[in-house]
Amino acid sequence: MKFLATLLTLAASASAIDLYLHTDNNCGGSNALRCNGINPNTCCGTNANGSPYQSVAVRGIQQGWNIQCRGYDNGQCNRLQTISGNNGGNFICNRSNGFRYSGVGYNFIGRKRAIDSTLKPECQRPNALVLEDGSEFDLTGLSEEEFDALWVFFFPNFTDRTLIEIL
Repeated sequence: MKFLATLLTLAASASAIDLYLHTDNNCGGSNALRCNGINPNTCCGTNANGSPYQSVAVRGIQQGWNIQCRGYDNGQCNRLQTISGNNGGNFICNRSNGFRYSGVGYNFIGRKRAIDSTLKPECQRPNALVLEDGSEFDLTGLSEEEFDALWVFFFPNFTDRTLIEIL
């Protein structure tokens, strides 16, 4: 029995959950920031002023997993705004009700250790930019200054395309 539990733990840790911050309100067809292969109870977020993110998503949920998506605002994962479960699906989308998201995280439901919603989760900077046309850019090599400038791409009146050359 211990072998089976160990095997299941290893399989769970090898499966990739990706977290998204989307600029539209339906988790798709728009520009997004993504954290690849993120662990549970870890925030994927940004401190950008004027956040453009209207929805957050959890993708890559394995069959049989019971997961909860947690959406935050007020910089990274500072203030919990939305919670929803996957209800057996492989995808969760939390939509905004007028506020803008700055972070997203997930946790397993029904684990022995309960999640204390008063604790601020550890935060990871998104490591990929996914554009509406499907183009993807690796953000891991960007400095903090370059990364913080990214949010301007999400606004229609943005005209300075020099950061594209950096990527």
